[in-house]
Amino acid sequence: MAGLLVVACSSVAVAQDLSIPADPVKAIEGKWTGPWNEWEIEVHDGRVELTKADPKTYHYLPVGTVLGVLNGDGKADGRAYRFNRSTCLDHRANLAPSEYKTIPCGDYGAVLTAYADSYELRVSGLSFRRAKE
Repeated sequence: MAGLLVVACSSVAVAQDLSIPADPVKAIEGKWTGPWNEWEIEVHDGRVELTKADPKTYHYLPVGTVLGVLNGDGKADGRAYRFNRSTCLDHRANLAPSEYKTIPCGDYGAVLTAYADSYELRVSGLSFRRAKE
């Protein structure tokens, strides 16, 4: 007669905070670093300024460029916050900085997204991440 083995498994649910801060524009203030630490931005009073750039790859985005002004609102989904009524910079590799145009951020992807342990800020087509504090 074959014996029956019963295994009791307990599952522990781990809560992941995917919520957006109550005041996202205030919460994103400070330094943000892009992939491979090739670029950084600093957000102050909702103004996003490039503070470091890889000159070989991002020569068309000089340090000091204002990428966007994030002053709007509008949730996109449960973990993302899209900045409406804001201004972003439309930059392209074939344009000189004097030819950059400002466009609404909502059209160009100014979005704050919450992950379990970090935030991602996308503005003017560039993505930056940092750990939650």
